[in-house]
Amino acid sequence: MTSLRQTCSMSIITAFPQRCTSQSARRPTPAFHSGEVLRKAVLPHRARHHRHCTVRMGASGETSSAGEDNRKTPSGVVLSAPAASSESVQQLGVMAAAMVKDGDVVGLGSGRAAVAFVRALGRRVKEEGLSCVAVATGTATEAVALEVGVPLIPLDQVEAFDIAVDGADEVDAHLNLLKGGGGNLLREKILESMAKKLVIVVGAEKVVDQIGMGAFPLFLEVVEFGRPAVVRVLEGKGATVTQRMNPDGSPFLTDDGNPYLHVTGLVTPTTDIAALDRWMHSIPGVVETGLFIGMASVGLIARVDGSFGTMTAGTTFEG
Repeated sequence: MTSLRQTCSMSIITAFPQRCTSQSARRPTPAFHSGEVLRKAVLPHRARHHRHCTVRMGASGETSSAGEDNRKTPSGVVLSAPAASSESVQQLGVMAAAMVKDGDVVGLGSGRAAVAFVRALGRRVKEEGLSCVAVATGTATEAVALEVGVPLIPLDQVEAFDIAVDGADEVDAHLNLLKGGGGNLLREKILESMAKKLVIVVGAEKVVDQIGMGAFPLFLEVVEFGRPAVVRVLEGKGATVTQRMNPDGSPFLTDDGNPYLHVTGLVTPTTDIAALDRWMHSIPGVVETGLFIGMASVGLIARVDGSFGTMTAGTTFEG
């Protein structure tokens, strides 16, 4: 086998509000690897701007897979290119579950890939006698964990998670994430900030050059009292802001009772995403953002052709 080093460079400068001037320390550039190297070039340039993602929004805010035609993102964009198959997503769940060790405290994310992980983890608990405990980020994931026999504990019994596994709406070359399509970003960020290792399970169509520029909006969880003020500040910077609604026309509320905003128009190819995240956090009324900067440890990637790979920060792999 040959040693291969794959690096993905991005030149990102601050091109946003004047308050966002400092550059943050960045993770080392990731490499892609598998039995054969998962190259960044596996997707055409345009495809990496998230024309492939498959998302439908239900009343609960959960995302789910759909067929290839007439698919829509939470921002209402119709997508037609193929995403990773259901079989590939299930295999990602198995791969992630294999990383859990006896005695681990596990964080359970939300969405299709995270649910596949929970089901695979439940099989290990039942068939192998794996001993672990877990905390779920949302009520939907919690219900699946209870169904498959993954033991759950409350968050106040956890000092740190040995491993957390979740999906993402977009992943960039620095393992920065855009999350929140499932409507649980606050709980996900709380839990995943406590994880020693955060594993992201996604299809290769989710790997993009710049998060926040594709079909997915930036997601913000806000308090209702401050929502109009937050919207005015964002619109003052040129953003388009919409509030997530349920199918019956009522406002979508998170598991913690907070409204959800979809924000577009703030990200360009040269935007410093970390600086943008800091600026949005500085707006009174913003509870949390869907930008997860420098939190992920590894990404497990399913390609459309059925093969798999991993994405980690600045490592040389044998492949």
